[in-house]
Amino acid sequence: MKWNAFLLVKESFSKTKELILPFDFMKWLKIGFIGIMSNFKVGGGGGSGNGSGYSSSRGSQTTGRFLQDVNIPSPLGYLIAGGIVVFALLYLLFSYLRGVFTFIYLNTLEKKDTAIVNNFKRFNQLGISFFKFKMIFDVIMLLIFAVVISPLLYIVITNWSTLFSNYKELFTPMNIVILVICIFLLIIVAIIRGIFWSLVMNFSVVHMYYKKTIFSNSFFLTFGKMKKQLVEIIVFILARIVFSICAGILIFLAVVLLLIPFGLVILLFILPGIFYTPLLPLGIAVGVVLFICFIICCIALNTPFLSFMTYHSILSYKEFIK
Repeated sequence: MKWNAFLLVKESFSKTKELILPFDFMKWLKIGFIGIMSNFKVGGGGGSGNGSGYSSSRGSQTTGRFLQDVNIPSPLGYLIAGGIVVFALLYLLFSYLRGVFTFIYLNTLEKKDTAIVNNFKRFNQLGISFFKFKMIFDVIMLLIFAVVISPLLYIVITNWSTLFSNYKELFTPMNIVILVICIFLLIIVAIIRGIFWSLVMNFSVVHMYYKKTIFSNSFFLTFGKMKKQLVEIIVFILARIVFSICAGILIFLAVVLLLIPFGLVILLFILPGIFYTPLLPLGIAVGVVLFICFIICCIALNTPFLSFMTYHSILSYKEFIK
């Protein structure tokens, strides 16, 4: 092998220490915020074909009955539609921001530069290029998800009028088989999506940062090069799985240890309010403040783990691209 991802642990750990030590809470918090806002994570998305005479008119009748049975009141319908629009707009906004912050985070680790405003302008074009791909990728994954669960959706729609009153009748042997197959396919899709996205983030995106090139150029170059390093890539994927599990366990234990004192203090302020009502607003207010402090501490706590994983990505890329 030309390179081994497991052998990059020591250097990744050394670079992480250089970044986070000596301990500075505000520095940890700022790096942690940039990391969380990025796309980097410690962890690394019918009809009948049996000739039974099902026609488009029958499908239309089924859909019509479904819409009649749902019978959503107009105000509630407008509220739901408005909520979907707002959610979609927020999703687009945060996807764009995370695209830019992905490169800001790489620059933070590589240059020890935690400036946000200046680097946001600097990496805006790279972020937009990555954002466009992310949107296309998400739409494709959504379509695949819809195709996989379409048999379940058809069963629900055709039995909507009796779905809640006679739900036990839905669990026929055929429907159970369909459910199992759909779950199995969803797991397969999730695994393939996870591996693909890991390779995109750890190689194509890192290549974009270093070469200052658009996503399409970076994607075809890095994935084309992977064909010549299949063994190294497989070892890299295994290494990331092992490191993600270990980091996940450590983060869980750290959050639990952090939660104990915060939880005790919150209860200390809220419990008196339960027995003496005038104190309840004060207890809730203090509890909210402490909860926000807990979230801030969790963001800072995530810094060394995410930094280690991203440094490992950077070092793996440098070995990969040689």
